This record gives sequence, C-alpha cells and structure tokens, in this order.
Amino acid sequence: PIELRTTRVAAITGVHATTLAATADGAPATVRVLVEVDALAATPGLAATVALTAPDGTVTTQTVPLPADAGPDAGPGAGPGAVVALLTVDDARLWWTHDLGTPARYTLDVTLTDGPTVLDTDTRRIGLRTIVLDRGADPDEPGNHFRFVLNGHPVFARGANWIPADNMVGSVPAERYQRLVAAARDANMTMLRVWGGGVYEDEAFYRACDAAGILVWQDFMFACNDYPTDDPVLVAEVVAEADHQVRRLRNHPCLALWCGNNETQALHAIAYGSTTDGGEWGPRFYQQLLPQAVAAADGSTPYWPGSPFGHGEDPWAVNGMLDGDRHAWEVWHGSVFDTPGRVFDTPGQAMHYRRYAEDTGRFISEFGVHAAPALSTLARWLPAGELAVHSPGLDWHNKDRPLTKGDALVELVTGPPTTIEEYVDFTMITQAESLKFGVEHYRRRQPHCSGTLVWQFNDCWPGMSWSVVDFDGVPKAGYHVLARAYAPVVASFRRADDGALELWLVNSGLTPFADRLTVAVRRFDGTTVVDEILDVTAAGFSSRPVWRVAAADHRPGPDRYAWVGSATGRLPANRLFFAEPRDLVRAVTPVRSVTRRRPDGTVEVTVTAATFARFVVVDVDDPLARCDDNYFDLEAGTSRTVTVTGLPADVDVDTVRVRNR
Repeated sequence: PIELRTTRVAAITGVHATTLAATADGAPATVRVLVEVDALAATPGLAATVALTAPDGTVTTQTVPLPADAGPDAGPGAGPGAVVALLTVDDARLWWTHDLGTPARYTLDVTLTDGPTVLDTDTRRIGLRTIVLDRGADPDEPGNHFRFVLNGHPVFARGANWIPADNMVGSVPAERYQRLVAAARDANMTMLRVWGGGVYEDEAFYRACDAAGILVWQDFMFACNDYPTDDPVLVAEVVAEADHQVRRLRNHPCLALWCGNNETQALHAIAYGSTTDGGEWGPRFYQQLLPQAVAAADGSTPYWPGSPFGHGEDPWAVNGMLDGDRHAWEVWHGSVFDTPGRVFDTPGQAMHYRRYAEDTGRFISEFGVHAAPALSTLARWLPAGELAVHSPGLDWHNKDRPLTKGDALVELVTGPPTTIEEYVDFTMITQAESLKFGVEHYRRRQPHCSGTLVWQFNDCWPGMSWSVVDFDGVPKAGYHVLARAYAPVVASFRRADDGALELWLVNSGLTPFADRLTVAVRRFDGTTVVDEILDVTAAGFSSRPVWRVAAADHRPGPDRYAWVGSATGRLPANRLFFAEPRDLVRAVTPVRSVTRRRPDGTVEVTVTAATFARFVVVDVDDPLARCDDNYFDLEAGTSRTVTVTGLPADVDVDTVRVRNR
C-alpha cells in the first residue's frame, strides 16, 4: 500500500515492543517499548505516551519525555531520536501456541505529543512472550539441541513449510491467508516456515498466525544459489531490504526465528565439496550483514545462518544429524550425499519412507513426498481429455523431474495406478504413509529431535507437488494424517530390531497426561491375536515406550494390523500395518454411510464398517467445503461421524459420496 503523509514538528518512525521477562500466565511481565521519532526541529516539549491494554481491558501506561539520546543501556535501536519505556504488567496474559495455551494479544498505543498537541499515533497488536533457540549440548546422546523455548518451556515444533499461496503473489486476499492458516491450526500445526524461495509475506499472513497461535520461522529471501557479495549494488540492496523487513515484522508475537537463507550453504557443499565461510558466494550475507540487521533492528528474535545449517568439520555437517537443522533429502530424492557409494536395489527403495528411521537429526525443517491434488481440483484445471495418468496435460502440472520419479515409490507402496482415480488415491496414500511414518519416528525421538516441518503445506499452482493442501485449498490425505500425527499427545507403534512390537506415548504439552488405552493386534478377518487394556501416563514434554509384545506373540504378517485407541478420546486412534498397503491380505468391503443436514447448515456423514476399512474418504466437490476428519481407517463394526462445513445451503446431500480402498 502507498500513502502520502505530512509531518509537522515530529513523527513516529518506529515502535518495537520486546518482552524482557515472562514466566507464566498471571505473573508479572516486563515489557520494553522502543519509540523511534523523527524530530524536524529541537522541540523541548516532546513526549511519548505508551499504553498497553490487556485482553480484559486493563491498561498499563507510561509517559516518557523524548531526550536527545535514550542512553547507552537502552538496548537495540535506541539511538538519537528514540525513547524507551519499561512497563511492568501485573497479571500478564502470555502469548502461547494454540496447543499450550491462549495466544493472548495486547493493544499497544503510542502517542507522540508536543505539550497538549498530539503529533502522531501508532497502534498495533502485540503478544507478551519470550522466545529462545536452545543450542546446548544434548546430555543423553552425541550432538546439540536445536529447539525453541517459548516462555521458558521447550517445545516440539509441529508444522510445515509455507510457500506463496499464488504465483500472482499480490492477488491473495486476506481471507485466503486466514483460511489457510486456520487449516494449519486445525491440523495441530504450531509452526510455519516462510520459505526463502518465496516472498516476505503480506501482513495478513502474520496477523493470522498471531491470532491462531502459530510460530513463524522466517527465512530471508535467498535460496538454492550462490550470491555475489562483491557486488556493492547488491550488498546495498540486501542491507536495505533486511532493515525494512526486520522492522516491519519484529513486533509480531508469532515471529520465532530469522533464518539467513534456504539451502545455499548445503548446495554449495554439494557443488564444490566445501562450506567454508570464505569466498564471495554468500557467507558475508549470512554471517555478517543479515545477523547485524537483526541485532540492530530486532535484538530479541533468534537468528540462524541458513536452512539446513549445522556446525562441524565435515562439509556434510551443514545438513548433518548432530547439530542444527536438516532437510531430509534421503526420502523422495534418494540422496546418499552423506554415505557415498551406498547402493539400493531399486530407485523406489532409495527414496522409500522407511529411510526416515535412519534419521537422527535435531530439527527436520524439510521433508516430504509428492501427491496429486484432489481429482475435483484436477478437473477444474485440466481439460477432460487430459485426465489420464501421464497425459501431456497432467505431466505439465508435475512439479518434479523426471516426470516418472514418483512412480518408483508408488509402485512399492500401493502398486502402479492404471486410472486417474487410482493415480490420485495411490499418490495420496503414498504421501500419507510416508509423512505418518516420518513424523511418528521424529516425535518418538523427543527431546533429541525438537521439530518437524513438512515440505510443504500449501501450493502456488494446481499441480502434483509435495503440498498437503492443494492450490484450491482442498486438503489431501496427507493433511488429515498429519492432523492426527501432530496431536499434542500421540500413541504410535514401533517395530524393534528384534521383531518386537512397541507402543510409544509422546506428550508435547506442558502438563502430565493420563489415559486408558486399548491395544490390539487383529487379523483383517476380525479375529484377535493380542488384546490388552493399558493405563498410561506421560510427563509433559516426554516420550517413552509404554507397551511391548514379542514377535512370537503377535506373529507379524500381511494379514493383520496393530491398533491403539483411547477410552476417553483424548488422543487419536492409530494403527500399524505389517506390510505395504499393496501387500495386505484383506477383503475390501464397501462402507455404509448415512448423510443428513443439520439445522445449523452443516452436513453430517456417519460411516460404518462391516470389515476393516482402509482409506475411508468423504468426497465433496466444492473447494470451500471442509471435513473435520477424512482419509481414515475403521475397525470392523465401528462407526465415525464426519462433519462437513462450507457447503452451499441448497446442495443435495446425496452428492456427498463415501468410499474406501
């Protein structure tokens, strides 16, 4: 937006609120408010009044005369023409991610006066919270932590990478940002990474994250390339851009990290076998100019040189497992950079999702697998004659190369598709199984691993990509699987090296958890092999095995599955197959469903399974319609009710279809 402003006597040029101390809701918090002023002439009567209004309407205020210099101890940005107010907020309401508490926001009003005359005002919403990046040594295994500490509490960041919501980046309305961020929150995500190959996002995105209680990892816009730091024009542009963006975004409570770039150090290492800090290919930006901009204009948000990035003597330490964050290129790309000479039997084995189990990284900031969008989305963007597997039109909408790359993995997981309907379902199943396996593995490693950001959350065009929400905003199967795998407390199965089956309970919340679980191993024909009731507990921010059965006692095979359910519904049900979906020995019986419209306009679909039902899908063609659950499994004799919102008032409920594979 462009505006023309006139200034008389003095104007506010910047406001920065920083929470210096905050420990818990209800305790006092100390807030530093920096007010930067451009005074056109010496005016002895200048003063700044800072008012902080709590969610309940309580106001904390302070008026400070504007000196020529705020003093040497005033902190970042407090040079000539600035004033600092220190406020003590009693009974503070802290900003938390939505899973840990309420993302409470305060209204900050700054008024610049000359005696009784108001010269300028500034109003914004802020949150009271502290954020720290813990890089301390891991006391229990070799390596260092990479974890965010919010209000003094370590968190496991659960989320995804955000790319521009449209190739026409200026065409995205605020409502679309709000819908997408709300979808991330509904999937139990607590962090979105603004990818360095995209754009610094619109204010509507950050405001939506503030309100939703979702942290933002913010890349500077450098990606996948070397950049000439010996070009003075480019250097000047970078300095100006960094200062502008840091000042623009620094007050958002969602802001958790400034990151220097996406993949520049790692790709430089691949190209040249070196990640030295010397040379004119970019290190000056990431090691000097960008952190200087963050320190000068922000000073409270952590800075990290790149993603992936880690310290170590080996060039591959930049994407290593002992330090920093990493991108898991092994799955989908079949990478063997860290193990040269490793050979796999097939391309599909090289890119298989079970390789996630080999990853002992500290924070996995990118990992993912391709999937097609919903068939209804493809139908909106492709001519009917192009709705076929590997048609020219479909292949033009494939975001990766070679165009047959994903076929090798899909063939191992589901078998090769022969129709466009199978292609959509099989790629979605492959993505969902991959993300489920990876997230469960990484979460069991808590606290040694402290975050997973799936590549990618959304899409900028209608095609086959790594996104879990397609271009039209329709969630894929992977989205719904993530929503369950990202629940604050999860139970997941692990097959041990000796063949035993383990059940792990992971609590990423702050408070202890207790529940009664049903754990079973059953054949697909309905007979039971193992059936137990467990009373389980888990401390806050903990992960541990709570059950184990030897291989001889459950005899794993393709004719059976493991299942865990909660007596209270406080954690989502989960299952484990003992073979790839294509190899399961089971009869496929169509589910039964009853659909009805409720008085509030929503549609209720109750699905019942006569036998074990896999990949149950409630299909709606409207891109604005949303199911509160989808792409799930049902045990024989059980039912689940799905609520569909966003359908037109006059829609025929019989157009809502239910199917399973």
